[in-house]
Amino acid sequence: NQPEKVEQVKALDHATSNGSITLDDFNRGLAEIAAISVDEVVAFVSQHVPNTELLEFIRDELKPRYKIGFLSNVGDDLMDVLFTDEQQALFDDVVLSFEVGIAKPQPEIYELSAKNLGLDTTECVFVDDVQRYIDGAEVAGMEAILFTSTEQFKQDIAKLIQ
Repeated sequence: NQPEKVEQVKALDHATSNGSITLDDFNRGLAEIAAISVDEVVAFVSQHVPNTELLEFIRDELKPRYKIGFLSNVGDDLMDVLFTDEQQALFDDVVLSFEVGIAKPQPEIYELSAKNLGLDTTECVFVDDVQRYIDGAEVAGMEAILFTSTEQFKQDIAKLIQ
């Protein structure tokens, strides 16, 4: 039964990422699959807060010299929920999958992000904690870093930009 539930969650994630269903529909679907309340789903999701150490590094070390894009598979505009105005100001462009109807790892979403930044994909470094999204970025021509920790990211990005 667990593999079936995993596939149901993947289908929900895909539907919300491409804008087919709303975030509320997604939360209701997750609650049903997990046999918990929608409030419990929302509480769990709200515990996943941004990595402030990473955002400070971006602000202090990268933003002064590089364009910073944000690319996310989401089913609703959660920017105001996830990030403060100051944190949002770090991003020169934001691509949310539900708004554009394509999602990672489709190469077109990486190409769109690069285009919005006025860059070719070969001029971009994509960072994510999901390997298949890294693979998609590489197919689109981007350098990519698999994020496992802030310290590891700092080391990997330093190697790429030196």
